[in-house]
Amino acid sequence: EATSLHAHRSERITMRVCFVTNFIPPYRKTFFEKLCANPRDQWLILRGRVGQETGRPDYKGKIAAPTREVENVERPLGPFTLRFQRGALAAVQPHKPDVLVLLGMAGNISNWLLLLWARITGKRVVIWACGWEPQKAGSLSLWLKQRLMSTYFGLADKCLLYSTKGMNYLASTGVSRQKMEVCFNGIEIDELLVNEQKIIDEAAAIRTRESNTGDFVFIYVGGLLEEKRVDLLLDAFASIHNENP
Repeated sequence: EATSLHAHRSERITMRVCFVTNFIPPYRKTFFEKLCANPRDQWLILRGRVGQETGRPDYKGKIAAPTREVENVERPLGPFTLRFQRGALAAVQPHKPDVLVLLGMAGNISNWLLLLWARITGKRVVIWACGWEPQKAGSLSLWLKQRLMSTYFGLADKCLLYSTKGMNYLASTGVSRQKMEVCFNGIEIDELLVNEQKIIDEAAAIRTRESNTGDFVFIYVGGLLEEKRVDLLLDAFASIHNENP
């Protein structure tokens, strides 16, 4: 009976969680909806407002999850990009989260403010990251970035990495492996399944418009960003095509 009573009380426990993200890509829409559907927890998704095209799509439709928007501010600084989400701390504080989930963006100043606030007020912090940096290997810029990362990730209670390689990379910067767990990265396909026929029709139209009958067509899926090295992909295909028309 005591065990049953304890289990009943545990079911009523509510954890307040705030997930801070710079934007919500389409393949994360149902991810957030499923997280927030858990009736035992109270969620707030704090998302940045994307004012212009950045090479990654920002979901503009309705999301069945409690969200608030703050303004994204980005400024280039040499090989780095400094980011700030104006109003992030003021938006998080009224929610009174037990757990704060941040992205692994050590160049986001507002993330540092949230992280320090969480440490001072006794909140738990989880940092979610891919464990990859665009700075050139062996460069001074990467060395400086890694020193910053060591402190940033070191302040978290737990770090979730996209892959084993990402975990090993973060460990190489000095972050304790005891803090890290691998949480393999993937995309939600619910929206794709709902719109399957529309996607197939659009794909056929693109193929007709962009290629000739019988052509072998490659498709690149990802952000159109310099660090994605789409130029390398195109050069590789050109080289292969010259050898094998």
